[in-house]
Amino acid sequence: MVDRSQKRSIGNAPNSDPTPISSYLPQSGNLVGLAAVEKLRDAWQMGSTTSNAQQARWLYRAGAILLLLGLVSGLVTGFVANPRMGLSAHLEGVLNGVMLVALGSAWTSVILPRRLKFSALLLLIVGSAMNWLATQLSAIWGTGALTPIIAPRPSGTSTQEMIVSVMLVSVATTMLVGILLVTIGFCRFESD
Repeated sequence: MVDRSQKRSIGNAPNSDPTPISSYLPQSGNLVGLAAVEKLRDAWQMGSTTSNAQQARWLYRAGAILLLLGLVSGLVTGFVANPRMGLSAHLEGVLNGVMLVALGSAWTSVILPRRLKFSALLLLIVGSAMNWLATQLSAIWGTGALTPIIAPRPSGTSTQEMIVSVMLVSVATTMLVGILLVTIGFCRFESD
């Protein structure tokens, strides 16, 4: 655990801006998500100081949660608008969950600069979760613009199609970049 004073000292490191994000945002009204933005900034700053073991635990936790969500998705495949896509959501959750757990086991072998390694970690966790969520929403809504083989008769609205399409394109980008970084990290050798 890092106490508040240690977090601030990390935020005041050379080449970092110690000004809180809230000072850049309008001060009128209650800003939803401001705490989440500041937590993300703190996590980014902490990413350079987190150990391999802590990052591996994050992969284990995210993998276990995604595995559980994938198993639950398998129980409801018959109750969604597109059962084929429901089966895809089930498989995405299970396989991405197992992938995150496996990466957690091999995380110490990924040799990258700290922030780049933390970026790969975030890309893989967010991409895996978004992959399951996009396919699950597509199953519930019956969308199929980007998946015509699995959804031959899409029944979702144009807004639902757009949401799922943006998510699926984002998944492709985040997962490709995340896996590329990890592959580079596996191929590098640690210099003594």
